Amino acid sequence: MVRADEERERGGALDAAAVNFFGGRACPVMARDLPRVQTPSVRHRRLLWRWVQMHLVDVVLFLHISAALLAFGTAGALHAVEWLSRGATSVEELRTSGRASRLGRLFPFAILLLLVLGAWLLHLSEGSFSFSDGWVWTAVVALVILGATGGLIMDKHAKAFRDLLATTPDGPVPDAVREVAFDARAWTVGHFDTALALAVVFNMTTKPDTLGSIVVLVVGGAIGGVVGLAGARGGLQARVA
Repeated sequence: MVRADEERERGGALDAAAVNFFGGRACPVMARDLPRVQTPSVRHRRLLWRWVQMHLVDVVLFLHISAALLAFGTAGALHAVEWLSRGATSVEELRTSGRASRLGRLFPFAILLLLVLGAWLLHLSEGSFSFSDGWVWTAVVALVILGATGGLIMDKHAKAFRDLLATTPDGPVPDAVREVAFDARAWTVGHFDTALALAVVFNMTTKPDTLGSIVVLVVGGAIGGVVGLAGARGGLQARVA
């Protein structure tokens, strides 16, 4: 408000000076109607905003990819710990896997970012892509599945595993602990989710039609589930006598 009042006062003073210059007659063009001289700060802000408009798609795409890297990095770390735990011979070694399971808390944030930034990219495409495209809406469905399985299955299993380890004394791994550590459902769902996410990335890269997108997601998820189930069975077979 203060700045606006100062500009109006300055404009009025310039108008009065212009009237005096024309001998008391009205000035044909008032000073306030003349183009304003932009200060360096104004020019810089306008140049910055113009740059943002030109590169906004690139910035949002970068953030979208970063969210995907966060999700895959977290999944990779968890799977690495899982597979290494198959050779665990003591409860102390399994506790490393239990502590690592807390990383799963990052998945909801990554999924939310992927949904929001993905929708923003569609908006910025100005009609080139839309939610009706097969590879787009199937990706949304896949992300919803990832969020649901993560909350309903993976989080509950991870908490149950940590609670069990907290009440189990150090020493050889009891069969009850090993059965929870290598729970077939948790391993199958966890690897299914990771493979499903990779299938979404494949669809985003190749942009197939609806049928092709569905086939890629189904096949990719199935492969991941089979790998997870095999890993769980291998862990159970490594029982300590």
